[in-house]
Amino acid sequence: YTLAEADTLRKAIGKKIPEIMKAQREIFVKRAVENGVDKIVAEKIFDLIEFFAGYGFNKSHAVSYATLAYRTAYLKAHYPKEYFTAILNSYIGNEDKTRETLLEAISKGIPIYPPDINKSDALFKVEGSGIRFGFLGIKNVGEASINEIIKERIANGPFSSFKDFEKRTASFKVNKKVIESLIKAGCFDSLDEDRKALLEGGSETHATVSLFGGLPQATTPRVHATRADILKYEKEAFGFYLSDNPINAYLGILEDLGIETVSQVISKFKREEDIESENSLDSLEIEEITINKVKVAGVINNAKKSKTKNGNFILRFDLEDGANKIGCLVMPQYLEKFSEYLDKDGIAIIEGEIRQEEDSFTLFAVDVVKFLTEKDIKKNDKNNALHINISLDEESSQTVFTKLSKLKEIAQSFKGEVPIILHIKTDGVIVRIHSSPKFSVDPLKGFISKLEEIFGKDSYEIKSFLE
Repeated sequence: YTLAEADTLRKAIGKKIPEIMKAQREIFVKRAVENGVDKIVAEKIFDLIEFFAGYGFNKSHAVSYATLAYRTAYLKAHYPKEYFTAILNSYIGNEDKTRETLLEAISKGIPIYPPDINKSDALFKVEGSGIRFGFLGIKNVGEASINEIIKERIANGPFSSFKDFEKRTASFKVNKKVIESLIKAGCFDSLDEDRKALLEGGSETHATVSLFGGLPQATTPRVHATRADILKYEKEAFGFYLSDNPINAYLGILEDLGIETVSQVISKFKREEDIESENSLDSLEIEEITINKVKVAGVINNAKKSKTKNGNFILRFDLEDGANKIGCLVMPQYLEKFSEYLDKDGIAIIEGEIRQEEDSFTLFAVDVVKFLTEKDIKKNDKNNALHINISLDEESSQTVFTKLSKLKEIAQSFKGEVPIILHIKTDGVIVRIHSSPKFSVDPLKGFISKLEEIFGKDSYEIKSFLE
């Protein structure tokens, strides 16, 4: 072999090109025989070369990979906060990878603290027992603006309010779009600022009030962000939901309908054997797929239409439930059934056939059998209220006050339209107290779980406020 010919063989091995390998076999065996090597021996030698071409590493390369894998596994096992923080910083700008990493960190028991105008840095960082979300993980927020904000914070101390922030950053290159993204991400929540109020015109005024007392008219903010508003803002700011997911508000309805979420469907299919692919995606017609028919619920995101070779349009989108997502494909004959739901807020229940190839799933969607909106959520019905039963006959007044203080805190985190009504029993008499509208809530799954931690599972009921 000349050096050039040897390099051709090297490329064939490295790139795993079967046509060139076949031609090289003939050359190799012929020249080996010419050099006095038995033909059978030459064939066996080339068999070894061909086998190595299937998947071969030199030893130093393999050792490097093994060492890196071991060190990474060690860091993940013994320094999980630092490990996930480094991974998150390497994925800034990649929404899918960031979301997946955050979910994995949470599954390992690591708290994710939201972005905070006084606590966050440009990058994700370890904070206490958890990880603090970095400013650069927020859409439309650039490094130059953030560096100016952090520099001001270090020089003159934490920001005391949104107005203080505006005043102190007025001369910086912090444009309106950056500030809007910071608001939507919840960066000013710790200053007791309401996101919707800020987005619609300014800082919320404050007043000291009793736990469930009414605010004076002059200090009542014009608007309050509901939990649905906050989730919408998070999606816009991060590209994913951080604190919760819209589908959680519909879990009761889905259970009544016997409909599974994306996570439930994927979990079920992962327990089954992989289905061998018989056709490529380009050659499939929806009628030819005989995999598994499903009805699955989720939020429609990232919808994109594309034209096929024959001039027809197909639709692709992700169906998500916060923890998992599945890619969906809609063939031309079913497009019309999906058009009106692509930009609509709510939960789609989609019928189709799911195809599994190794760890990848595709849902060939044929219909939207139902589209759920907030109107479908019984818990948010305007005639309903959250009734909480408290007994002073069984608990001390100090214990009850502590519980009510905690209730106030979670009510402010889950603002909505459902009023709270307290039924306080003392000396055998039940006193009914209506909370101020300021403490009306959006009783999503996250709120209910926190409520149960405070008062217990049998202490509340959601029903008509007249009852």
